[in-house]
Amino acid sequence: MKIGLSLQALAELDVLWAVLGVGGYALPVRFRVESRAVACRVPSWSGVADLLEQAEAEATLVAAVESGPFLRWLYVRGRASRVSQPNWGGLALPGCERISPDDLYQMVRLEPSRLELVDEERGWGVRETCDW
Repeated sequence: MKIGLSLQALAELDVLWAVLGVGGYALPVRFRVESRAVACRVPSWSGVADLLEQAEAEATLVAAVESGPFLRWLYVRGRASRVSQPNWGGLALPGCERISPDDLYQMVRLEPSRLELVDEERGWGVRETCDW
């Protein structure tokens, strides 16, 4: 599986929310796929930026979608960093145009080193893995 195709699989899940794990913390985030990375909108109060300043800034992102009675999971693992000048296109909150997203959120960029796709429809325990 190639990087573009792998991240395309995340975009094709047709979900906007996932769970981001950094350090010992996990929180729901809104995300978008950007060519070779995933941009995640995280609340400023979460302290994720502080955790990312540590030497090992590794994070995970897990997205799931229902496909009939089955679930499809995509697990992304890689290096994460805070984006200093984020592009909020597609990640800003609707109806909050008077408030700058910079006042409420931070952008985290996740550059994958591993992707795992689990599709229950193809059988429990069957997964595809891509490392790079």
